[in-house]
Amino acid sequence: MANRRKQGSRRIFLPAVLAWSLSWWLPAPVARAGAPLPSPPAAGLTFSGTAGALLSGGSEEPEGITALWLEPQLDLRLTSSLTLTGRVATARAVWAGPDDGFTAVTRLYATWQGESLPLRLAAGRLPTAGFGAPGHLRSGRTEPDCELDGLNGLTLDGISLTLPLPRPLPGKLSLYTARQQDWGYEGNDNPAGFDDTRFHALRWQATADGRRLSLQALLLENLYNVPEDIVFPNPIEFCLYALDSSFYAPTVTSRNLILDRKNLGDISQVSLVWLDRWRRLDLFVNLAWSHTAPDGVDELGTGLLSSFFVVPQSEDGYLVYAGLRCDLPELASKVGVEYNHGSRYWIAVAADKLAARGSVAEVYWTLSPPLSGPLAGPLDQVIFRCGLQHYWYDYTGSGYWLGEPLDIDEVRSDPLTARFYSPVDTESRAYAGVELFF
Repeated sequence: MANRRKQGSRRIFLPAVLAWSLSWWLPAPVARAGAPLPSPPAAGLTFSGTAGALLSGGSEEPEGITALWLEPQLDLRLTSSLTLTGRVATARAVWAGPDDGFTAVTRLYATWQGESLPLRLAAGRLPTAGFGAPGHLRSGRTEPDCELDGLNGLTLDGISLTLPLPRPLPGKLSLYTARQQDWGYEGNDNPAGFDDTRFHALRWQATADGRRLSLQALLLENLYNVPEDIVFPNPIEFCLYALDSSFYAPTVTSRNLILDRKNLGDISQVSLVWLDRWRRLDLFVNLAWSHTAPDGVDELGTGLLSSFFVVPQSEDGYLVYAGLRCDLPELASKVGVEYNHGSRYWIAVAADKLAARGSVAEVYWTLSPPLSGPLAGPLDQVIFRCGLQHYWYDYTGSGYWLGEPLDIDEVRSDPLTARFYSPVDTESRAYAGVELFF
């Protein structure tokens, strides 16, 4: 175990060496983007945020989903060096039950930026979740609204340190250590021997003249099988209980009829993102690699990318993600196309198309008309957007680290296995919405 953790730590710091080597062949404007961090404005209070509505549906969700959301943010600058930031997100599905909604604090952190030292320190619930690069393009934004790349929607509680690299090294380097906001266990709810899920990251980024190049490495330690505050029944124990009612013993883990929580190992991920602008086009390529370091299985024999008590092995996956967006200023619009492909063992800790083990093609359109009249005062911008996605799944379990990914064609050819997995090989989804910025 100790050797495996040391290997995981080494994987995190390898991108720093690679980032430095990239500076030798980068175009000069990017390679020399290691300018000091910008100074914040003077003390003051700023209120901003977004609100919107989204209608989505698809071949697997013919009834569709309509959601409303509000995400206000408050920035309080106490001094020229110290800032407090808070953001709350609330969302609700329309025409749904009372539990089909949520309210959560998505950001609550303090930032200290040195005046004599060119570094930035942040602590709290960090700005790591949102529209990260390059996925911010299809939202209609010109810049990402979070610090991490868009492969993982992780809301993290921890600390981060950002500093510009000294010349001639390019860009800036950011270090993160945290725990995921709703992962892990606290107090009496923490099972004996269960470790919290921890997050570590190293990110390098250089930007200049419309170009952006970033290299990001993540390490998720102590991945679990069952999230906190969720209880899954154990079917094996239920079968034994059906045969013998005296089997049930709530204080005995092997007889309590529930799937007990267990740490299953670690996941590493490295992502390289390149964005550029040529005339009216925004272009990007995102290459990523994921790696599992399993550590046993749970009561049902499920581990990291393994099933049925098979001893789990380390697996490697990859993602290729590319696209372009064209500005049409005469129509106040942008149109774009994207494509991504994930391999059999690819893992993205996200619940969107980038987690697919297979291919996804998307076309979208955004409209941001100029504001006038009564809307020009309270609103900064309005973005209408719509899009169409088509999925070609190659393997089961997209977006999950539990269970072995199976070839969907093989699953569909076996009636018993198909009944268990209910595989979907193709799927189409459409969405339309509006987002208000204030």
